[in-house]
This record gives sequence, structure tokens and C-alpha cells, in this order.
Amino acid sequence: MRFFTLEWWKSVDGRTHADHSPQGRYKEHLLRIYSKLPVELRAFDSGLSLEFASIRSVDLRLTERSLTLVFGPGSEPEWLSLHYGGVERFESTADPATKLPGVQGYGSLGHCEVDVLPSGAFGHYFLFSSGIELSVVFREFRFERTNPELAEDVTEPQ
Repeated sequence: MRFFTLEWWKSVDGRTHADHSPQGRYKEHLLRIYSKLPVELRAFDSGLSLEFASIRSVDLRLTERSLTLVFGPGSEPEWLSLHYGGVERFESTADPATKLPGVQGYGSLGHCEVDVLPSGAFGHYFLFSSGIELSVVFREFRFERTNPELAEDVTEPQ
């Protein structure tokens, strides 16, 4: 994560200081790259929030170069599925010594960032309360809302 780092998140500890927040710098970054982002990623980033959501499943299909991330309810009452095509990289990193207190596993999603890379691909980065960061480098994006009544059909990752 370039803007919303775990170190920043831990230092905030429930307090928001305008001079300490990366929000303004990230908004400036988004303004610079906005027109280059896929239309659905712009719609998703400006209209929906994954804040406090939990990752429910990860489906990486190597031969198709596709990835689907399913998030359970957080700030949004619905489940959201993020679909990435032309996946060039998928990475999940964690340092167990740096996590926030609370739920184990991925935990709650706190922050997301998007970027346009020099290669023309896009990056989507996620920071969870566990300290785990996910990064996806991709060429195509779409999302869908999932009916909460169908949520029981999605099995939790082991």
C-alpha cells in the first residue's frame, strides 16, 4: 500500500488528524489517474465501499488468468464479487508481528487503493486489519452485487 499503510492505520488508533491522514494525497492521486481507469473500476471505487467487509473466497484461475474475490457484508449490506481479467500478478503478504488486535485470518478490510502502472495494467491493493495486504495486477475489471439471501451458498475459506 502506498498511501494507507498499516503503520499509519495503527498510529491513528481511532483518531483522525487532517495533517496525518493520507486521504488528501490519495484523492489527488485518483484525480490524476481517474480517466485511465476501467469504467467499472471507477464506478466501483466512487460508489461502493468495502470498508469493514470480510473476504469470503478467493478464486484464482491460472489458465484463464482470472481472479474473483468475494467480500461479505461490511459498510455495504450486500456481498460484492470483484472479477479481474488479464491477471498478471496476485500477491498476499503478511507480517504476523505487525497485525492489529482482533480477528485472525484476513480480518476486516480497512483500506483499498487503485493505480495505473507504467505497463498500462492496473493495480488494486487491499489492507486488512490482520496486517495482510493483497495486491492484484490486472487488465480488466468488473464487479457484481450479490443478494444477501444467497450468501449462505458461499462457503468460507478454510
